Amino acid sequence: MRVMPKLATLIVVVVASLLSAQKMTCSALVFKGQKVEITESGTTPDGVEPKGPAKICLVSSGTCFIPPNSEPQFGFSPEAKIVQLSPKQQALLFTAVASASGSGSLTLLALLDIRNGSLENLLPDVRISEQGEYKIWNEPSISRTALVVTADYLWGDGETHFSRHRFKIRTYAFGTSASRYDLRDEYLTSKKYPSLDEADKITVLEQEKAEILARLRRQK
Repeated sequence: MRVMPKLATLIVVVVASLLSAQKMTCSALVFKGQKVEITESGTTPDGVEPKGPAKICLVSSGTCFIPPNSEPQFGFSPEAKIVQLSPKQQALLFTAVASASGSGSLTLLALLDIRNGSLENLLPDVRISEQGEYKIWNEPSISRTALVVTADYLWGDGETHFSRHRFKIRTYAFGTSASRYDLRDEYLTSKKYPSLDEADKITVLEQEKAEILARLRRQK
């Protein structure tokens, strides 16, 4: 059967819209027996920025974790996965990206747990740039709960965006009194590391791991 050109165009637009809407929500994750749903916000009419923050919700209660306000909003590429903080403790690692379609972006990191029926972030406000990275390390000799470690570039005098940089290393550890993570240590690397102009991805933390752990041991 031959489809008229205008009708064919209409069908393509409708199908594309339906596919786009289907991509807005992902509900395949179950955490601590509860179904979790991630929702994107879509983009502004020009397609450049998120029109709002992404969110992650408990389906049973409708309570949600929504990233803090930002310009642009943390609305792109929301993802969540279950991580093991200790043998008896899990959390949801939730990430979302803020970008205006330029070369720079920020990624929000949140470690979520269900407390009093709501999703609560166990981390302080943790954001890394497009030239940053993060790791979750289990180091029982230092902490019974996993460490969250981030590295992000510091733009020095005479440097360009994608030249070699020194990196700020931050380590977050679980505090038993508040049952949340806090900043335990930070320092600036003594050497410069390649940025995305020279490397496919940032790989600072593994190279700095011995120093990171030594600094934490000295604090004990």
